[in-house]
Amino acid sequence: MRKTIIILIAFTFWAGNLFASNVNDWGPNTLPPPSICCDVEIIPDTIPVIVTPGSTFGYTGILCNPSFDSILTDAWIEVEFLGVRYDMGAYTNFHLTSGECRTGHFQQFVCLVAQPGVALYWAFCGDYETKEVCDSSYFEVIITEGRLDGGASEWSLNVDWQENQPSKELMTAVNYPNPFNAQSNIIFDLPIAGNVNLEIYNLLGQKVAVLADGIMTAGQHKVIWNAADYSSGAYFYRLRTGEEVIAGKMNLLK
Repeated sequence: MRKTIIILIAFTFWAGNLFASNVNDWGPNTLPPPSICCDVEIIPDTIPVIVTPGSTFGYTGILCNPSFDSILTDAWIEVEFLGVRYDMGAYTNFHLTSGECRTGHFQQFVCLVAQPGVALYWAFCGDYETKEVCDSSYFEVIITEGRLDGGASEWSLNVDWQENQPSKELMTAVNYPNPFNAQSNIIFDLPIAGNVNLEIYNLLGQKVAVLADGIMTAGQHKVIWNAADYSSGAYFYRLRTGEEVIAGKMNLLK
């Protein structure tokens, strides 16, 4: 499913060093808010994110329900420049059962009139109408000087959502146990043979491990991540084959 949001923004900006951060991560000794509860992460395709006005950058967005009950939540994107945040669009009324995640791959078009500078690219989840934030994630983007001829004339955002229902034509994946202590299994089904890349990221958007990178046959595969040398906390796996990307959250408890 593809949803396109067109945003006309009459401001210019951007540049800096990239990092990503989840500022409201719920650890083993903390509790989420009692009303709305969700986890959101955005993981850029490349680190650092460096773009020219008129070009694009991509990232994977993950929205999860860490609670024991079903929730109805919203997610939205904002860009922060010089302390001011600009609304880039919202995705509302996600119904998530306990432990369920929705994953999408986003493509952000950068307007031709954007000027060099530093901006923070934010994702929020919670209640969009009241702006009650349950969780957030962000990374920095570097906008260079110059311009891409024939590039994007306005800010716009495309997203390809992974469907909830498995399909024989789609790759599926799950990890267990989760939470886990030292070792977790990532199991995935490939509808056809192809090149597979499986990586682990921390909450800063930094790649910490490459578990697979090569051709695999169609069918079910299991890859084990031994995290004995890593600190406790939340991590994400990103599984890519062709144009399809699946990501999931993993909680390491020691």
